[in-house]
Amino acid sequence: MTLQEMVTMSFKRGKAATEEIEFVRQNLNWSDEKLSAHLNRSIAFIKKYKAHAPALERDDDLLGALERLHISYFWRTVKGQLLGDETSYFEQQWIRYWEQFSQNEILATDEVMMKDAIILDIMVNRALNKKSSSLRRSSEVQGLITVEYSKSLDDRNQADLARLETQYGALQAAIHESTREHLEYQKKKDDKMTQLKATRDQRLKQIEQSGKNFWDLLRQLNTKQARLRDSVMMEKMKIASDRVYDDFTKSIKFADGEYDKPFLTPEGELSDLGKQGDKNE
Repeated sequence: MTLQEMVTMSFKRGKAATEEIEFVRQNLNWSDEKLSAHLNRSIAFIKKYKAHAPALERDDDLLGALERLHISYFWRTVKGQLLGDETSYFEQQWIRYWEQFSQNEILATDEVMMKDAIILDIMVNRALNKKSSSLRRSSEVQGLITVEYSKSLDDRNQADLARLETQYGALQAAIHESTREHLEYQKKKDDKMTQLKATRDQRLKQIEQSGKNFWDLLRQLNTKQARLRDSVMMEKMKIASDRVYDDFTKSIKFADGEYDKPFLTPEGELSDLGKQGDKNE
């Protein structure tokens, strides 16, 4: 489809369906034009929901974290509870927690607490959005009431005034309820985060003390991150030792003009003997 055809065609309008958002998320490698043609949605629509997708940057560990979430026993239930962009928000928060905690093994109980913490975070956001909406509407209604009271007593519409005052009272009650919900969910979230951190701190303390036990050290290597970290360090140590070994086995010229090795090692001497033997042959 050409750009001109896309400009002239009539795209679907209205709120995005969950299936459409999921299709965009599952096909981020498609071009904007291809997705637009497939879904019959505008380029602006495609760009918007692409931007909301978690930035995985083709990181295998992060892709693995997202895959682990999607195959978890609770994902279908959680996904059914989320609205609009909350699915993308949940996944982004999951990846952030995974990055933070994946330096050490993430257990099933950690995943459940991570899930609960994110859900509570979303509930906090919902309460704040509800409160913000009620505040805006309350301000509008208060303005209408002020206008009505500014009129003379004979010109006031008492029925409209009563309706507006009733509506204003209901909005104030909604604001109060939203504030209560926000504080309640925020406290639960903070408690959950404290619980999650405390549980992991206890495990880290056990790991710190495990240096005294060989089998506990082996247990640490069960995590992919630990194996990767230690293997990289061992390879760096090997490269460094090979470089030092080469320096010590080569003859250098000293200040008195003599050539000699800075440090004699059995390996260096055996290497020299081998080279002399090759020359004699």
